[in-house]
Amino acid sequence: CLFFQGADMDAKEKVARELARLIFGSQEMFVPIGLGSFSSMKADYVEDSRNKRLRDEQSCSYIERFAEAVSSDPHRVFFIEDIEQVDYASQIGIKRAIERGRIPKYASGEEVSFCDAIVILNCESFRSRSRACSPSTMRKANVQSQEHDKKMINKCDAPPERSE
Repeated sequence: CLFFQGADMDAKEKVARELARLIFGSQEMFVPIGLGSFSSMKADYVEDSRNKRLRDEQSCSYIERFAEAVSSDPHRVFFIEDIEQVDYASQIGIKRAIERGRIPKYASGEEVSFCDAIVILNCESFRSRSRACSPSTMRKANVQSQEHDKKMINKCDAPPERSE
């Protein structure tokens, strides 16, 4: 997994395409996945590129498109465009998929392995990134998750309560 930051989209795409050529033998092994590639939202994307898309419009189809691309051939470079503009649910879904090495296909319920896929997250600037991905927010979420896990473990280890 790589992270490309900067305003020069053409340069980032050229680097990703060259990586596909070097690792997988062809620039055809480059798959862009981004908001602008959804035909129903293309005009809105250009006009309103600074606002996050609503979950109903976007998130499931964004994650599903990524899952479909991986399932059709995981031996490619996946270029996730404008990650800072993707809604929170999609950001978390992508994060979890990368951590686990698998992405769920929501339509079928199966999970698809990344195998040797190269995933490149693309962002224009850190300022425009979602707070969902910021280190302090992630740390807080991890602490809360760990506390919840401890409570659940303690609950499971406790002897059953007896009623008289």
